[in-house]
Amino acid sequence: MSTNAELATTAEAAAFLGVSVPTVQRLAAAGTLRTFVKAPGPRGPRFFHRDELSRVAAERNLAS
Repeated sequence: MSTNAELATTAEAAAFLGVSVPTVQRLAAAGTLRTFVKAPGPRGPRFFHRDELSRVAAERNLAS
């Protein structure tokens, strides 16, 4: 089971990846960044598992 310490908000994910919040939103919408949980509603916040952020960061570093 995940704890809150293992989850990041969209803003925290953006800071971790060194990108903007809209970029994190686009990555999530495209399925490149898997959302761990999304609150209900069209504007419900998303949370991302820190391991997933590390995976995406590593992939982005390899691609550059």
